[in-house]
Amino acid sequence: GRIVSGSDDDTIKIWEKDSSGLYQVTETLEGHTGAVIALQVLPDGRIISGSGDDTIKIWDKDSSGLYQVTETLEGHTGSVFTLQVLPDGRIVSGSDDHTIKIWDKDSSGHYQNTETLEGHTGSVFILQVLPDGRIVSGSSDHTIKIWDKDPSGHYKVIETLEGHTGAVIALQVLPDGRIVSGSDDDTIKIWEKD
Repeated sequence: GRIVSGSDDDTIKIWEKDSSGLYQVTETLEGHTGAVIALQVLPDGRIISGSGDDTIKIWDKDSSGLYQVTETLEGHTGSVFTLQVLPDGRIVSGSDDHTIKIWDKDSSGHYQNTETLEGHTGSVFILQVLPDGRIVSGSSDHTIKIWDKDPSGHYKVIETLEGHTGAVIALQVLPDGRIVSGSDDDTIKIWEKD
């Protein structure tokens, strides 16, 4: 029952139920110098945050049980709007710089930017990961792109979905594999394979 929230006050707050069943802030995480726009919680309890300060931070509990920044990932040149985690544990980020970056642990266990995906002509506002590891991205360029690994193991655009007349700001993958998109053109679209 924890809730993790990010805010334009540059903080992350952890909320837990008190004895009366109401949520209270139990911890405030400070470290970003811009609004906290994107959050993911890993199965092991670590928190990943993306910010208007163009960085991604990894937060883990210290020996006293409080969250501390353990890593700051730098490489984007615009706000980090969206974060996802691939089935193999790699982090995927989308940014105002029009790129998607993939972050993998190096031999010392620290995350490094291992691949930058370019193809959108606008901000990448939203990412989702399909069960097979393909990446779906929505952008201010009004398109949705589906990315899959080529034979060399690098992600390439395999399909561009066009139909929105505004920025794509929401994406979900339905259990049957269809993709649902929401746009600031005031529509929701459902996409399925031919």
